Amino acid sequence: SVVRPRYCYHGLGHVFMYLNGTDLEGAIHSCDIFSEYAVAAGCRSGVFMDYLLSTSSVSVLRTHDEQPCDMFPGYASSCYRYKAYGWLYSSKDLSEAFNLCPLMGENEMLCIRSIAQAYASLYKVESTEEFEHLCGRFSGERKSACIEGAFLRIVELNDGDDTARACDSVEEPYRQSC
Repeated sequence: SVVRPRYCYHGLGHVFMYLNGTDLEGAIHSCDIFSEYAVAAGCRSGVFMDYLLSTSSVSVLRTHDEQPCDMFPGYASSCYRYKAYGWLYSSKDLSEAFNLCPLMGENEMLCIRSIAQAYASLYKVESTEEFEHLCGRFSGERKSACIEGAFLRIVELNDGDDTARACDSVEEPYRQSC
């Protein structure tokens, strides 16, 4: 009951990256052995996490561009999920990281969602004040992308629990959105 299948597929992505050395494309294509989209996406997220958060790729992680996500447009969501940590790390604050998102063109909303997901924690989204610090700078679809990213992190931190119970600690008005 401790290990979920999605952890296993994500872990296999780490293995594929390890086995392919620095060949990111080869590791990504190793995940093609899985025909189910969600399973292959979980695998690719492990590949991107391993690649982007390894000590040998730290220079790629800290760039303020889409590299290497731009080389894999079909898998941008899996890549941005971990690239966002680099944007946060290499920016002086949260605002500077979010200011990179318009540079991502059609992936601006994905960038906002990914940064919010990387930044969020249960503590940072429980109070309206903390949630406003994260997403209050936005309106419209940008705010929706930010809120979605924060809630994806809540689900992640609650071991995949996406029931209303996972949002019990979130204050209004954001609990309604959750």
